[in-house]
Amino acid sequence: MSDEHQDDRWLRGLLSAEANRYDLDPAVLLARIMPEVRVDHDGPVAEPEEAPAPSPPARREQSLRPVPDDTGAIPGPRPRAGLRHRARLIPAALAAAGIAVATTAGTILPSLATRTGEEHRGAVSVQDTPPQTASPGAPSPTPTVSLGPNPPNSTRPTPQASGQPPSLAGGEVRLLSRRTGPGTAITLPGAGARDWLVAAGPGDAPVRSGSGARLITGPEFHGPQPVPADGPFSLRWSAGSSASRSGSGSRWLAGTGPGAGFRITAPADGGTATLVLYLGAVDGPAHVTARLDSGGSGSSVDLPATSDPTGYVLTVRFRAPADGDSVLVDISTDPGTGIGVAAVELR
Repeated sequence: MSDEHQDDRWLRGLLSAEANRYDLDPAVLLARIMPEVRVDHDGPVAEPEEAPAPSPPARREQSLRPVPDDTGAIPGPRPRAGLRHRARLIPAALAAAGIAVATTAGTILPSLATRTGEEHRGAVSVQDTPPQTASPGAPSPTPTVSLGPNPPNSTRPTPQASGQPPSLAGGEVRLLSRRTGPGTAITLPGAGARDWLVAAGPGDAPVRSGSGARLITGPEFHGPQPVPADGPFSLRWSAGSSASRSGSGSRWLAGTGPGAGFRITAPADGGTATLVLYLGAVDGPAHVTARLDSGGSGSSVDLPATSDPTGYVLTVRFRAPADGDSVLVDISTDPGTGIGVAAVELR
């Protein structure tokens, strides 16, 4: 029997094994791979008429007796390029017959790898690629793995939040406090500032913004008279009032004793606004309450402290239900403790 007929018989045997593996009719797969061979559904596959064999070469090496491999299969002679092309079509034929071909490495037709000596690593596209000629001793080429698009129902990363603070409803007030270390640097005016003030500037006099309207009222102290003292912030400002247009300092106004505290007031309208207080407590906690003048429950927070002045950045975000409102921020202390304020900014 010629090499061509021997290879065709091997390919039909491989097709029959794969068809039995997936419970298919071998004739279906054979018709897809070898359409030139007539298939008899009631009997065995018909052999094509054998052409006259060419004259054998003057000298031909005898093949060694084939030895079964680990799976028990007996390898035949190395297939021709046409046979390799047909063998590559077996996964496509299985897919066309409704069989999902496994994509795990080494599971796609292991008998085919044994026959052709080609390694199947992972899932590869079935293409009619010409055989490649490798130089002696060179490693076998690795098939290119082509990844398809994600399935329609695949999970995609959820976009991250933009980092902007959440919007407020009309009449809502929110407080956020952050404890700072000694000498924390503060620069005024900050981005988007509409008004600002320094409680104790040069000569312990207050410094106000040199542009725009004065929208911040206070600090209005109650209880013991506040006194300038060294505070926990390092302040630097520019574009201030004409007397102190730019400068720096580390002083604040502090009130100590029974009933010590103060109030800051700023206008509120239908848009969201932010009031930032650079303040602190001494020898005990400070209590902060913020609310709209038109009413509502407001918001409150406690600021713990030690014997040294403990600085905080207090952020008050608010939105009035209508124009013409105001936000009121009240700071109070326990008996025997103190409170101080270094600067205030409205954004």
